[in-house]
Amino acid sequence: MWPWGYIVIGWVGLILFGGSRLFGRSSTQRMIDRWRNSPQIYAFLNRHHGAIRASFHYLEFGTLSLFLYMLLRIHWSEGLWSWQATVVTLIVSALLAYLDEKRQELTPGRQFRTVDFVHSLI
Repeated sequence: MWPWGYIVIGWVGLILFGGSRLFGRSSTQRMIDRWRNSPQIYAFLNRHHGAIRASFHYLEFGTLSLFLYMLLRIHWSEGLWSWQATVVTLIVSALLAYLDEKRQELTPGRQFRTVDFVHSLI
């Protein structure tokens, strides 16, 4: 299982941390508000707040898919490509994205957002 198994587990932990109350929209807006003394940076961050938040879904779940694929392909292939590992990676990543959004629905200050789920799937 190691090292990819531990890397996948650690990355899932980071995704769960990112889905916590600390990184809700209002919390990240407070982080942006700290830049008020730098008008250009503040304007940029404020204007692109939603896109920055969406980009983290791509980063989180794209990286998870890569790590998960590296773990699973060891079992099905000696080479770089494995159909079985690809299918299982896509299913597990989609399931984890859904469960992450459902968990956020139960977290105060967070909600299940279909658009965030779609970003995670992409």
